[in-house]
Amino acid sequence: MDYEREEIEIDLREIFHVLKKKILIIILSAVVFAAGSAVYSFFLADPVYESTSRLYILTQSTSITSLADIQMGSSLALDYLELIQSRPVVEDVIENLDLDENYEELLAKITVENPADTRILNISVQDTDARRATQIANELSEVAKKRISDIMQTDEPSVVEVAHRPDAPVKPEKAKNIMIAFLLGAILSAG
Repeated sequence: MDYEREEIEIDLREIFHVLKKKILIIILSAVVFAAGSAVYSFFLADPVYESTSRLYILTQSTSITSLADIQMGSSLALDYLELIQSRPVVEDVIENLDLDENYEELLAKITVENPADTRILNISVQDTDARRATQIANELSEVAKKRISDIMQTDEPSVVEVAHRPDAPVKPEKAKNIMIAFLLGAILSAG
């Protein structure tokens, strides 16, 4: 049996010439995508602000004189991180600030991070209202301090930095969105 094998040969020069002939369409598509993204980013998307407060985990009564104390501080960070996001803490914040959100909705706006090799917790809140993001972050720190102290039967953690009202939104990232849309438009039209 005689089988014929067909080889598909891709000539890069041929593809380049086809793309070169269609460059105006490719650029126009990219510009249209970028313009659509700009309209969305500047006029339709709600700006989201982020405000952050910081807690120091070890208290004045804890001494940092040994490796064991430092390791204890690192593992406490994980415990504190979970306690800050617990239902009682978040619901107390909702009640204290009289927010129109439930536990899950507010929890979705909260990020608690422990930067590597530190005993500091960053409590960040994202909201469409800069003032409310700041209030929630500060209230969350205060409620969490008391709750942590009660549960772990220790002194309250110290507030390293209170949250400040942000000047500019963190979302949408307008320039990034426009650039991605431009590239996406160019790639799709070239395809």
